[in-house]
Amino acid sequence: MEKNINFCLVKKNKVYQDLYEILENEELVMDNPNHKDAIKHKIKTLIEKYLNDKIRISNLFETSEECLEELMLEITDGSEDEQGNTLHMYANSNYMYEVVFMEKLGIDRPDEELNEFASISNIELSPIYKNCAIIKSSYIDGQLKQAKINLEDIIELFTNNFYHNGVMINTDNSFIELEFSGENPNLVIGGNFKMLTPLSLFGLTLVGYNEKGNYKNELATKIYGKEMTGRVYLATLCPITNKKFWSIDIDLVKGLLKLLDYSAGTLEQRNKIEQLEKELEDDKLKNPFFLIKKYCV
Repeated sequence: MEKNINFCLVKKNKVYQDLYEILENEELVMDNPNHKDAIKHKIKTLIEKYLNDKIRISNLFETSEECLEELMLEITDGSEDEQGNTLHMYANSNYMYEVVFMEKLGIDRPDEELNEFASISNIELSPIYKNCAIIKSSYIDGQLKQAKINLEDIIELFTNNFYHNGVMINTDNSFIELEFSGENPNLVIGGNFKMLTPLSLFGLTLVGYNEKGNYKNELATKIYGKEMTGRVYLATLCPITNKKFWSIDIDLVKGLLKLLDYSAGTLEQRNKIEQLEKELEDDKLKNPFFLIKKYCV
C-alpha cells in the first residue's frame, strides 16, 4: 500500500503577533490593495521561517489509523484532564483542512500557551492552546479521504485568514475575480457598491455588493430572485459559523447559476436539487462547495 497521507504539527506560536510586527516595521497595511503582493510574500517567508521549529510536516503513512496514532502522540502532553477535539479550518470544492487538538474543559489557559495559527484559522475562531495538528482531506470519486499535506498548504491556510476572493458579475454576463482583505471589499471594488442583505443559497451565505446602473444584470437577477441592475460583487462567509469571509471563484458562481436552472428544469434536474438539499442537511462537515460541484454535472 502506498504511503500518501500525513499531518502537519503546529507547535504553540505567536505567528499573528510576529506578522503584524513585520508589517509595522515595513510600513505595510493589509487594507491597502497596493501592499497585497508584498504582504503575501512576508506571510510566505514567515511560515517558511517557522518550518522545523514551530511547524513540522510528518512522515508519510499508509493508513489513517497509523497517522492518527502518531498525531496523538505529538499533541498529547500526558495530562489526564485533556480531551481531543477537531475543528474545521478551510474548505473548497476539492479539499478541506481540519485542526486536531487537545483541550482542558473548564480550565483557564495562560496566554503563553496560545497557538495563534490554529486559533485564528479555525472557523469558530476558538482559542487553541499548545501543540496541534492539521490534516488535509481531498474529495476523490465523491468520497472524502485523508490526503498529503505540505508547506504550501500551510501558507495557503494562513493567507486565507487575511485575503479572500470574490466574483464581480457584470451586466454583459461576464465575470471577474477580485481579491480583498479583511472585512471590507469596498476598498477594492469601490465606494459606489452598497452591501445587500446576505443571501442563503445551497448551503452558502452570500454577501453581495451592488453598484446600481441603468442596465439589468440578468445573472444577478437569477441569483437574487428579483430584478438587479448594475454590477454585483459576490463574496461568501464560511459555512456553519459565518464568522469570517472565505473565497469563491467564477466556477462556483457558474455552478450556483446552473443549479438555479435545475430548480426550474426537468424532473431529473429537480431531483438533483432535492438530493443536494438532503445532503446539505445530513452533511456534518457542511462543505457546500464540494456538493455544489458534485451536483452541477
